[in-house]
Amino acid sequence: MHRHVTASGLASCCSTSCAWADADKVGLQAQSPRLVIIIKVLTSCRPSNIGSRGPWTIPRRYVTGLQAGEDKTGHISAGPNEGILFFNNVFPIQIRKVLGLPMPAFVDRLVSPSLSGTDPKTVIERASAKRNLPITATEILPRMREGGAFVKFTHDGSAPTSEIEKTLQAFLREEPVKPWWSPWKRMRAKVVRGRPWVEDLMRLPASRLRVEFVSGEPGAPASEAVELSQEELFQFFRPYGKLGDIVMQPPDSKVLPKFAYLDYTSIGKAIMARNCMHGYLVSEAEGGGAKGTILRLKYEQKIKPRYIRDWILNHPRIVIPIVAALIAGTVAIVFDPIRQFFVKAHITRNFHIEDNKWYQWIKGYATDIMSVGRKHNDSDGMDYIWDDRKESIEQIQTWLMETAETFIIVQGPRGSGKRELVVDQALQDKKVKLVIDCKPIQEARGESATINAAALSVGYRPVFSWMNSISGMIDMAAQGATGVKTGFSETLDSQLSKIWNTTTLALRQIALDTRHKHDKDAHLGDDEWLEAHPERRPIVVIDNFLHKSQEGGIVYDKLAEWAARLTTTNVAHVIFLTNDVAFNKSLSKAMPDRMFRQISLSDCSPEVAKRYVITTLDADVEDDPAPKDGSPKEVPSKHRTDLGELDTCIDLLGGRLTDLEFLSRRIKSGETPTKAVHEIIDQSASEILKMYIFGAEDESGHRSWNAEQAWFLIKELAQKESLRYNEVLIDDILKTGGESVLRALEQAELISIVAGANGRPSVIKPGKPVYYPAFKRLTEDKVLKSRLDLAIFTHLTKIENATIDKCETELLLLSKLRNQPAQTAGRVNYLLTKLMTSQAKVERYEVEMKGLKKVLANGSAPRIGRKGVLSKQARACQQPSNEVPGAPPPIIAASHCHCLTSTASASYLSRIPSHPPSQFSSHSGAMAPITDTVVDDLKSTVNRLEQRIAELENRLSGHGGGAGSTESVRMILMGPPGAGKGTQAPRIKEKFCACHLATGDMLRAQVAAKTPLGREAKKIMDAGGLVSDEIMVNMIKTELENNQECAKGFILDGFPRTVTQAEKLDGMLAATKKPLQHAVELQIDDGLLVSRITGRLVHPASGRSYHKVFNPPKTAMTDDVTGEPLIQRSDDNAETLKKRLSTYHAQTAPVVAYYQKTGIWKPIDASQEPGQVWKSLLKIFDDKAMIAGRTGSLLNKIGLKN
Repeated sequence: MHRHVTASGLASCCSTSCAWADADKVGLQAQSPRLVIIIKVLTSCRPSNIGSRGPWTIPRRYVTGLQAGEDKTGHISAGPNEGILFFNNVFPIQIRKVLGLPMPAFVDRLVSPSLSGTDPKTVIERASAKRNLPITATEILPRMREGGAFVKFTHDGSAPTSEIEKTLQAFLREEPVKPWWSPWKRMRAKVVRGRPWVEDLMRLPASRLRVEFVSGEPGAPASEAVELSQEELFQFFRPYGKLGDIVMQPPDSKVLPKFAYLDYTSIGKAIMARNCMHGYLVSEAEGGGAKGTILRLKYEQKIKPRYIRDWILNHPRIVIPIVAALIAGTVAIVFDPIRQFFVKAHITRNFHIEDNKWYQWIKGYATDIMSVGRKHNDSDGMDYIWDDRKESIEQIQTWLMETAETFIIVQGPRGSGKRELVVDQALQDKKVKLVIDCKPIQEARGESATINAAALSVGYRPVFSWMNSISGMIDMAAQGATGVKTGFSETLDSQLSKIWNTTTLALRQIALDTRHKHDKDAHLGDDEWLEAHPERRPIVVIDNFLHKSQEGGIVYDKLAEWAARLTTTNVAHVIFLTNDVAFNKSLSKAMPDRMFRQISLSDCSPEVAKRYVITTLDADVEDDPAPKDGSPKEVPSKHRTDLGELDTCIDLLGGRLTDLEFLSRRIKSGETPTKAVHEIIDQSASEILKMYIFGAEDESGHRSWNAEQAWFLIKELAQKESLRYNEVLIDDILKTGGESVLRALEQAELISIVAGANGRPSVIKPGKPVYYPAFKRLTEDKVLKSRLDLAIFTHLTKIENATIDKCETELLLLSKLRNQPAQTAGRVNYLLTKLMTSQAKVERYEVEMKGLKKVLANGSAPRIGRKGVLSKQARACQQPSNEVPGAPPPIIAASHCHCLTSTASASYLSRIPSHPPSQFSSHSGAMAPITDTVVDDLKSTVNRLEQRIAELENRLSGHGGGAGSTESVRMILMGPPGAGKGTQAPRIKEKFCACHLATGDMLRAQVAAKTPLGREAKKIMDAGGLVSDEIMVNMIKTELENNQECAKGFILDGFPRTVTQAEKLDGMLAATKKPLQHAVELQIDDGLLVSRITGRLVHPASGRSYHKVFNPPKTAMTDDVTGEPLIQRSDDNAETLKKRLSTYHAQTAPVVAYYQKTGIWKPIDASQEPGQVWKSLLKIFDDKAMIAGRTGSLLNKIGLKN
């Protein structure tokens, strides 16, 4: 609350309760005036106020309504016989007042005018007393931002204001007033000549003033204002202080209002000029023009406020590295010692309350009071385990007392008690030990989580893992803007290195802290002392090493490198605990020249396992209080009769600690040992199916084995408890990458591989003892066994089919050699033998698969809509089988074809030439010109003749006749590998119900059926020769005669390959009255073909082909018809394909030329989509003007093209 008083009350106290009045009452003013002043300042006593507009108080009380002028108009005015003075150096220039921040109270008191002696009221009173100055102060308006104050005064009019100003200035020169915070600058006072602008804007004073010239007539345009010259400006503003420069507005500038810059030598002088001259009206006599000119002044910053910021933003290549260096230096100076301290505290456990002896004493005392007796804990029964492993414990303790720069590795399967053996037993008396669990570090998702987990494992804090992502984004943005990396972001590798390096420093410091200056070897250096005292070194235990190492090994690589540094520099002992038997591969990278000290843990012996289970069961009863009647306690091992089953159960379960603990808990819950073991076996069987068979992929999206390989090992181990390593490798199922599969399954703990005396893998056993009965349990499930065996046979069939394809490819290549060199006979025999062996295996597998399918069909509910349902059209196509005894079976069964019986297509079924082509050669010479009309008539006549011939032939052959006979097709489909023959041939077959003849399939069928032609072909192949053209043509003839599908036409694929074969084929077909109608060549660019064939998928049994992009199956990698798996041929690669294409072009060109002469050759662009290729084929089949056979030859010879 402000108290307003008049000038007459200047000497009175502002309040009767203030310290000033209290000091007067106690007489302190007379005794010690200085003490009174101090009391007044420290107690915030307010001097009397001046005027009624605002209080004159200490600075923080000055903020009143007059800070924005009278009635917040921004101006103050003086009436008659009144004037305004401006005093500077009343306060220090307070920038925080401009920024709007509050000033501390004690600072306000220290800079108050009362304490510093700069009170304008006091100055005016002193001047009036000594110089007879006829003025009286009526109002004071502080300008704390500018360090001064406006003082409004009244006078009697006896002296002009200029004389008053001179008298006051003379007084201030003779008796200078200098505040304590500015002892070199005295207070100055000037009369305000203009109309001051009193504003409370957030603006800082500056030594430069901008003077704007405004017309004195209100509302007049700014252009009418008179611009003062430098001389006139100097005359007006020099009295307020020395000017450094006057800068006029450039002549070509169009900025209005016109302006000029005044540069003072100090800010204080500019403040005085601005407050005294703002709003001054320059008259016409003074050079202001007829209407006068008003001067408006404001501060102008010489340096732009955003200059520094702009410079920083415009020079990122300089600023960003400097900032990065500063941040790195700050982190190194400030955070690294803190982090080292926390790591050290984590290792020594100095701040862990659980290790405090007083806490332990209180906890033990409270436990004794609150509990009846000692309760059972999980360690009961473990004494027998440790007694059995006492040798391993002592071995580890001995190694820790030796100086050996190598690792200690404790390896054993999961659940074998590695951690308990090392940490709880071998290191029981070691206080300084660091245990790092790799499992949470490796399983962390993302770099930030990995860094957090690694830091938590060693107590490294503070850690700003979230900054890694932010700095990465900053680094990326800066690199995009500047083109260079800033170095803000750090990789996971560098972050982990920082954590391990800080831990190294902490471990070293812990080891050296045990050193004393009075030791005998105090003269040794730190490194020599650490080497001489291995017992003083801390111990680092790295648990779960190589856990899920297949997902990425950067964490393990960094840990191994760090552990190697700890060991080689004698900073600490390092013990690795791992389940992985392949730990040497990872650790040898860090220490390639050292032999590791290794302990391998195995399962407990049956005696120890039984003792452990019994002790665990009896522990709870032993802890209970004794009976009141004094009778002995009854322990389960004495009165439970079912414990006699333990021997048999433990033989099944094995000695794995986790399984024994599980068994103990189940028996405690009331189950019999037999039931408990069977439950554990069932659970293990379910685990095996989930992890190794049906769990197709791990978390990273792949695995190194397939279900068939895992089931093969399960089935074999169910029959034999152990398998010979090399015998397993030679099985067909493990032919490819067998050792890597076995290693992967060992890491996944399905199997365990036992090494022989020389370290060579020799025996394969189940990964856990309980897995052996679990394997048996799985193989006893007939449906499951049939399903997985079926998958194995399917997989083996793929392997053998791939072998057959390779043999056929090489045999085809050898068949192209001229004169069949005798040197190739051995290779041909080898390939044929291998081909026959693979074919025999495929047939055997097919037989086995049929039996397994019957089991599956009988053991599972029937399902509708899967297979075997044929459409009416497909059933109509199936004809009764009238096969000739001894003839080979049809190569491909008709299953999904449909019959076309359209009358319009009947003329294209059987075009048989009635005359040899040579008969028309005499007519090719003298012929009159033929018009288009004649050609159309001739083609129409030929079509009618062919339709009539086809009807007659159909009647004679007994296949029906008339216009309603179904279409047929007799064609050769040519094209390079991958051109789409495998895609289009089944569609042609389905449309015309024709047979698809492939020479390779026919040859295998004839040999397998032991037909006369097959026996003859086999005899030739066994001798190393190639099957003759006559045999191949006769095989085609036999197939056409015996295969019912061929009655409606055929598609010949892979034959003929030479002109001789083509001629013999035409002769045979002419004799059987089934001449070729079409010779279609699928043409495609070799470059496109390479990309197409590398994505080709093949159904081995039927030969149906698909493509991953152009013709994908309905279900990925599954045949659309049978649902069987598809394969990709091993020779479908770019290098092999180029060789095959070169051979194809060399062989096919003469054959194409041969069929071009006969007039039945048609090219089709096979680079189109399969649908477009099919449309092109249909156009060939359905074109009414198409002429085939001898008719086409006739039109060719007379010069007409089809």
